[in-house]
Amino acid sequence: MGGTFDPIHNGHIRMAIESCDALGLSTLTLVPAADPPHRAAPDVNAVRRLAMVNESVKGIPQLEVDDRELRRSGKSYSFDTACEFRAELGSNASLTMIMGADAFLGFTSWYRWQEFLEVLNILVLARPGWNWPEQGELATWVSLYRVSVHDLMSQPSGGVAFLSTRLLDISASDIRERLQAGLSIDGLVPDVVRHYVAQQKLYV
Repeated sequence: MGGTFDPIHNGHIRMAIESCDALGLSTLTLVPAADPPHRAAPDVNAVRRLAMVNESVKGIPQLEVDDRELRRSGKSYSFDTACEFRAELGSNASLTMIMGADAFLGFTSWYRWQEFLEVLNILVLARPGWNWPEQGELATWVSLYRVSVHDLMSQPSGGVAFLSTRLLDISASDIRERLQAGLSIDGLVPDVVRHYVAQQKLYV
């Protein structure tokens, strides 16, 4: 599960844990983006964002952190990361990229988006009642490759599945705005992130 994590918040953590439960995963890897191609430069540098992610997953046995996008130069293209994981895991292992529905709606703007399913599966997480658009290029593409959530673990790649979860209505942009306005972020981020942000005087 990739992301800018600017900063990581309780919604990210809940999304990761519910994905583990749905897929029966013993481990889910969080991959912070160093230089995300689809947005302006993050407010906080990649090293500090990585530090917050690392602190946030301590004590959560299902979650681990991979810093490969910080070690790789250039833009943090998810396709390149997917190819690296595939090369390491071999051709037969099931590999799934997890993303939120809002991000998936912009998937056709991603670098080499039509090639992702040659490398992995995709699990899209949506809030209950979210309606998937029925027309357009992405909808047509999904209709060709949609499978059930359970199918993802039985195939190495090639499937798109949707999971309705209890996603928390928290966004990193709202957290940044609250911090800039001098408002509390208690309950929105892990305590270690709240302390780190305060100590480092981030987002102010």
